[in-house]
Amino acid sequence: MVDIDKSIKSIILIIFLFVGFSSNAQEKRTYPNLKAVYQDMIKTFKLMNDTALQSFCYRLAPDEQTLAYMRTHNLNYRGIPEQLDKQHYQISAIGDTYFPALKRVRDRLMRSDLLSLLVVDQDIFKTKTINVNGVVIEGTDTDLIMKSGNKQIFYIMGEMVKINGKWSLFTRPNVDYSIKSNVD
Repeated sequence: MVDIDKSIKSIILIIFLFVGFSSNAQEKRTYPNLKAVYQDMIKTFKLMNDTALQSFCYRLAPDEQTLAYMRTHNLNYRGIPEQLDKQHYQISAIGDTYFPALKRVRDRLMRSDLLSLLVVDQDIFKTKTINVNGVVIEGTDTDLIMKSGNKQIFYIMGEMVKINGKWSLFTRPNVDYSIKSNVD
């Protein structure tokens, strides 16, 4: 005989997990601007958790909705989505390539004792807007100035592109940054 209480509890657990994963998937792409991207990056760095960092990398990468929009409007940038489709890559492959670079940046900030006080100091985004196939696309090579104590950290993550209202990173993140000391 089937234990009905166990079956109901199992179904409730499955529904709970599904709703939890679905809401995480939808909220992961809610950056209203580039400053929010960088604030999330710093928050994730401070967690010192590789799983959280991997999730951030997936949030940075173009998502399925962005790729579908690009396909519909015949847009291709840096091989995305055309090369992904030709080579039958999963979308997660993009985020997977971002992880080692951002882990290296995070770990270097930690070793340099810069991570605990790290904040966004200035964001200098020289965006360029172009029209491709009737679609307005905004992009930038992001110049981020972070601050930790009396030090400024200058970091250019890579090429961020806004397609269909979503900012995504279309190049592998840079691993280098520079530091200027004794700033107020």
